[in-house]
Amino acid sequence: MTNWTKESMLSHLQSGIATVQFTKVNGEKRTMSATLVEKLIEENTTNKDKNGNVGTNTPNVLANVKEDKRKTNPNLIVCFDLDKKDWRSYRVDSLISFDWVSTDGEY
Repeated sequence: MTNWTKESMLSHLQSGIATVQFTKVNGEKRTMSATLVEKLIEENTTNKDKNGNVGTNTPNVLANVKEDKRKTNPNLIVCFDLDKKDWRSYRVDSLISFDWVSTDGEY
């Protein structure tokens, strides 16, 4: 267990990269290079449309997201995994370590 709060981890992920180690639901330990820096996500995503845009801006997809009635887990952090080049999540209470790597001033 670490002293990182959800808010402090989100703040750091929004400004750079962190190496996050956590225990998955199945008990397996997992390590990822995580970020929420838009430029890094755009550079590393494989989900681009024919114009090279990340993700999709279609109204139907956005409508589906807005209509999602599932209860959100306040203990969950969703971030982009630079190693897997896809979105991943982890539970704050499963965190083993959160090591700050860099800030977005380097991007």
